Amino acid sequence: LIAVAENPSGYNAPLAVGLPVIRVSTTINANGATIRRRAPPGMPDFTVLAVSGRTAGGPPSCYADPVLTLNQTFVTGGSGGGLHMNSGNAVVQDSTISENTGAGGIINACGSLSLLNSTISYNTSDNAFGGGGIFLWGFSCAPGKPTANISFSTIYENQNTSGRTANGDPYGPGYAISNAYGNPSAVAIKNSILA
Repeated sequence: LIAVAENPSGYNAPLAVGLPVIRVSTTINANGATIRRRAPPGMPDFTVLAVSGRTAGGPPSCYADPVLTLNQTFVTGGSGGGLHMNSGNAVVQDSTISENTGAGGIINACGSLSLLNSTISYNTSDNAFGGGGIFLWGFSCAPGKPTANISFSTIYENQNTSGRTANGDPYGPGYAISNAYGNPSAVAIKNSILA
């Protein structure tokens, strides 16, 4: 990806996306292929992929609860994050989301994430709430959202660079996973490694 495809305006939307925002259920069977941001110098930051169930200024789930399914896909190079879920859902299986910056690996704003047999690694977030690997945002969401169900997956070597408090303590705990304004029980982890 070498250019911005869309600048969505919905609540919780990313500022720019490298591919058009997915608003209907879509499956990407990449067979090991890579979706990569390779923008020339001076190109604005953008998220690689986004799935959205909101219209501009609309309430949650304005669309028909879209699901993005990623099979055997490598998502990398996003300078606004790898995958952004905005009241949309994602099933990430047998896939890798790695080396994305700005917003980290996955932002789940009011959606449902299923991560199965996948790797989230070497992502960097500058979000003050943490979540270099996966960040769940639960403010102004539909009831019961966001959620993350993680099975047989590895989340490691993700970082947060949001700075330090006046006391010198680092901002953004939760380099692997962070959950802001959501229910603590929203994250379920089974047979996985977080490091």
